[in-house]
Amino acid sequence: MQGSRIIMDTNTDKKKIDFEDIKKMYLEKGLTYKEIAIYYECSVGRIRKIAKRHGLKSIRGKSKTRKVIIQKSLLPLSLENTDLFSNIETYFTSKEMEIILGTLLGDSSLKKRQNKKYISYNVYMTNSGKQLEYLRYKRSFFRDEVCNNIRKERDSSIIKIKHKDCNVDSLFAFSTKPSNLDYIFSILNNGKRKIITKRYLEYLTPLSLAIWYQDNGSYNLQNRVIRIATMCFSQEENNIIKNYFYDNLKMPCFLEKTNCGFGYSLVLTQNSTKKLFNLIRPYICSSMLYKCPLDFDPSETLKADNSSSVSKNTSQLV
Repeated sequence: MQGSRIIMDTNTDKKKIDFEDIKKMYLEKGLTYKEIAIYYECSVGRIRKIAKRHGLKSIRGKSKTRKVIIQKSLLPLSLENTDLFSNIETYFTSKEMEIILGTLLGDSSLKKRQNKKYISYNVYMTNSGKQLEYLRYKRSFFRDEVCNNIRKERDSSIIKIKHKDCNVDSLFAFSTKPSNLDYIFSILNNGKRKIITKRYLEYLTPLSLAIWYQDNGSYNLQNRVIRIATMCFSQEENNIIKNYFYDNLKMPCFLEKTNCGFGYSLVLTQNSTKKLFNLIRPYICSSMLYKCPLDFDPSETLKADNSSSVSKNTSQLV
């Protein structure tokens, strides 16, 4: 339709505003005008003006009663029979690899070890003493033959920072035994630091997402939205993460600059937050319930569609 595309010409650095995209975000993905304005980095009034100009009717009422079409997520329920295991020679099980993929996006690191004969990798998982129970939860997924026991890396102490006494919590860790994770390293590391790639994100399962959220996520009780700390990744990598939530998980979200002055964090909308909690519900550690809504019921199980799509190692999850 002629005139369906509206371009912001006042600032070339800002995103181009497409009415068809606004319509899709508002009617299909459930974003409010305010959330769409944050996405386009413009005022709410400008979004309302464009919507009114093209005859988009506003849906009245509170957001909790607003009718929204919730799309279904498509993602692997398990890593078995995926090309991940054909690309690496690993002795990890699917569950163990799912934990590794999720925690590498959060608090853990992948260490490369090289000698004259071969190259191997260790995954180091660390948490403070306050989150020791959560570290034990992650360790419970691993067999003893592929993983070391939890050990204390540092005692709690008091150190001086800018002439002030600061409490430093104790630190606990465990690591996987040397293994061949060269393929994982190649799609998560550019040789200098940890990076995000679309290929890596496509391997994430509900368990991986649950571990990632418990590592780096938080829940805002006032706004009822999830925020995932992604400030260690570049703006381009953050856009890859945002597009993954949009395209693969069908969860509208936006990037927000952090209060610390550098980097971004990923903020999910209220509908996306509810959807993600429903997805990761079976894998929330009891010590991490403080990162969940007050009415969160961990006893509920994941509802998956066990149709023919499961045979292809994917399922539609509400």
